[in-house]
Amino acid sequence: VNLVTDGPPATALGFNPPAPDLMKQPPRPSDEPIMTPWMITRYCLTGLYVGIATVGIFVGHYLDMGISLSQLSKWGKCGELWQPPTLLGGSEGNTVLSCKDIFSGEGRMLPQTLSLTTLVCIEM
Repeated sequence: VNLVTDGPPATALGFNPPAPDLMKQPPRPSDEPIMTPWMITRYCLTGLYVGIATVGIFVGHYLDMGISLSQLSKWGKCGELWQPPTLLGGSEGNTVLSCKDIFSGEGRMLPQTLSLTTLVCIEM
């Protein structure tokens, strides 16, 4: 919820140029729109870019683990329709992961952290 309510103001503050003398300017006419079509287009494109980047990082983590997009789109059926991949280890041997290991608890902390880090870096 916080990302949804915080996103538009953060985008506006982050991408609009500073106006140091804004408080010295007279108010704009009451019939002037708050947002121009160009501003709406720019915010939509920025939102699309941010969304693709954060979801892309999240999905990319699972693709690197050997999970396909088709499997990921059916993550709730893991163990029923498809089985998690076996991670090939070095001297420690292979690691067999369960669906719970991948999609809950610590298994989802890394992809969530990567996504949120991407979001914060883009907003800076």
